[in-house]
Amino acid sequence: MRFSTGLLDWLFGEKIILQGPDEKGKIVKCKVTKKWLEQAQGSGRA
Repeated sequence: MRFSTGLLDWLFGEKIILQGPDEKGKIVKCKVTKKWLEQAQGSGRA
């Protein structure tokens, strides 16, 4: 689940930490930008 949102967003975008289970049931934390999350929700991936 990767796609580019741009260099400036990666450097200066507002960061959000997501938590969710992996395949083995362990909790995984992932730091993403707010713009990335909006794009993922728009495409139905999140």
